[in-house]
Amino acid sequence: MQRRVRDWRALHGPDKEVYFEQVHAPGEEAELDFTNCNELGVTIAGEPFRHLLFELVLVANIWTWACVAFSESFEALVEGLQRALWALGGEPKQLTLDNMSAATHELKKDPTTTTPRESRRTRVRKSRTGRNNRRQSEK
Repeated sequence: MQRRVRDWRALHGPDKEVYFEQVHAPGEEAELDFTNCNELGVTIAGEPFRHLLFELVLVANIWTWACVAFSESFEALVEGLQRALWALGGEPKQLTLDNMSAATHELKKDPTTTTPRESRRTRVRKSRTGRNNRRQSEK
């Protein structure tokens, strides 16, 4: 294999740079993420201010909106997204998320309540879609 690659390079010359132009139409795509700001050392009345920033960026023109968040929870995601879209005055056709925990991890039981947050979200979704917890075969 190495000999074939060497022979090919001798005939065709060195590697050529490949460039794929990315075109981002206005209003097509937005990206959102949380940024941990604890390392900035912000203090209020001498106490550390532990916080995150929720940020939404329009890819085409780099319009940016940010707000303070205190966790990467589903609730913080929804609140930040809603506030950003209100500020924008519309919504992009596509929304890109990274692997944030609010989007990719199963939510654990909230220690301040007796009901897991996942269960509340699931109940709301099921009430909107008319589904319940039992399978059709179990009825």
